[in-house]
Amino acid sequence: MKRVAILVIALIMLSGCITDEQISKAFSDLEDYIIPRSTAVQEGTVIWPSDAPSTTCYCASGCPKSDMPSTGKDAATWFEFGGCGNWKVYDVTPGSSINIHAYGDTCDGCVLWHINYYLDDYHSGEWHEIKYVNGPNKPGAVYDMNYTPVGNKIRVRAVNGFYVKVFKNV
Repeated sequence: MKRVAILVIALIMLSGCITDEQISKAFSDLEDYIIPRSTAVQEGTVIWPSDAPSTTCYCASGCPKSDMPSTGKDAATWFEFGGCGNWKVYDVTPGSSINIHAYGDTCDGCVLWHINYYLDDYHSGEWHEIKYVNGPNKPGAVYDMNYTPVGNKIRVRAVNGFYVKVFKNV
């Protein structure tokens, strides 16, 4: 859909029926949605969280069951909701690229779509803050980030509620 919008804008530009100011505004409005997706999102192996501040996350609706584990295979993927806490640790392979796929709710009235987090890497016996991600904050938002860890663990520390899946890049 967004690619179609870009194509339409490009065609209108070529016809001369749109001003430079209108073009800038149109691309600015689409900016939060046009984020390249890594192939890892479609093809990579999921890395499930190995540590979190709670053992159980509670879901209001749309989950396989009302309570889900916060770590391990098929763990809850959200932060800052249902007792799930604001951080999760993922065991990774040093030097091997990963994809951190952050995304938000798309439904009306849902609240987990504020993609704001810190990425930490554990090496040399301590946590190192790598980056603050101030991603898009709109329903349906998606933000993919590739990262190559130095250590054998990363930690995602959420500032607001959203979802994360971590993948080994292929």
